[in-house]
Amino acid sequence: MKTILMALALTGGNWVIWALIAASVAAVAAIYERFVLLKAESEALARLRGPFLAALDGPDLDAARKALDGAPGCASRALAEAVA
Repeated sequence: MKTILMALALTGGNWVIWALIAASVAAVAAIYERFVLLKAESEALARLRGPFLAALDGPDLDAARKALDGAPGCASRALAEAVA
């Protein structure tokens, strides 16, 4: 094991730099993907807020369920479970 580590240390540090660059690119890609997803979720919730609150003002919950049926996003699924 010691000889393997010694051989790896003597080969130079270029592979470390390339590994760090690859990890940085992967991290930036993950950050961008999460940003896009959270922005879409925020916009979906903003579009859902008005119709859902208006439906809750009524006497029955069927209107609230109908407002949630076609809505995208995880907030609509969570609210649908709460209404159910």
